[in-house]
Amino acid sequence: MAWFLALIIQYYIHVLKRFADFNGRARRWEFWGFALSNFIVASMILILDHFAGTYDPDAATGFFSMIYAVIIFVPGLSVSVRRLHDVGYSGWMFLIGLIPIIGWIWILITYLKEGQSHSNKYGPNPKKYKQNNTQQTGQNSDNVPIRSSINQKQKQEFQCKRCKVRVSVDDSFCWNCGNDFRRATCIYCKSEVSRKSNFCSKCGKKITP
Repeated sequence: MAWFLALIIQYYIHVLKRFADFNGRARRWEFWGFALSNFIVASMILILDHFAGTYDPDAATGFFSMIYAVIIFVPGLSVSVRRLHDVGYSGWMFLIGLIPIIGWIWILITYLKEGQSHSNKYGPNPKKYKQNNTQQTGQNSDNVPIRSSINQKQKQEFQCKRCKVRVSVDDSFCWNCGNDFRRATCIYCKSEVSRKSNFCSKCGKKITP
């Protein structure tokens, strides 16, 4: 139980860190982990409203609950859009959820669907990347970290400038934030260059991914 709570809290914090990031994809664990932890936090704040005397029975909410709802609206919307991206839909499809009954059922089924196993126009499969990353940085049968595998993996990775996570040199998008690595801007002459280039074709300076 403790590991489960720690996991959903981790996803809750992760979503808050990507406060208004509508790029990339969100796997089911990220979305539902955030949804569950958000429900727990909202329930605790509602209890606080009862004790503080700020609960309004007519509105079925309270002062602190309304403040929290305003704060959490954008992170909740952004992770919802990224969840739609994961199954291959545009974020605008979220508006279907505003249709009573039919829209609610459709959006619920969509959020329960597994994401596309391949990379789509919104980014690579975050689930697949995490599995590969875990395998590369795992442990052997004696529970001893495989340092050689870790060092080899690090040589094949670079850091995403937007969210600072490590990604494979073979990825076209960041698995975490959806940043597009296919094109880059030279920091010296501001010309556009290919991500795979080691040097800028215009000024000759070395390119940092």
